[in-house]
Amino acid sequence: MVPEGETVCVTGAAGFIGSWLVMRLLERGYLVKATNEVIKPTIEGMLNIMRSCVKAKTVRRLVFTSSAGTVNVQEHQQPAYDENCWTDIEFCRTKK
Repeated sequence: MVPEGETVCVTGAAGFIGSWLVMRLLERGYLVKATNEVIKPTIEGMLNIMRSCVKAKTVRRLVFTSSAGTVNVQEHQQPAYDENCWTDIEFCRTKK
């Protein structure tokens, strides 16, 4: 077991289990490091979906559910996410 306060690397931190693991580690005082390679493809994929919806002119609402990619596309990351967290669309547009 890693001593409390130490740095822990979590692979797959953007996934369902990984995100819960990260949350629990942070709650217990660990410093968590994770890769962010999934962020750029997630943003690009979401932008493509949004562009298609605009082009179709028939979509009124879009709910994007794809693991932590749904909520963590923000300029300032949070230590934990819940149902009150939403992607900052303007941030996504500026980072395309």
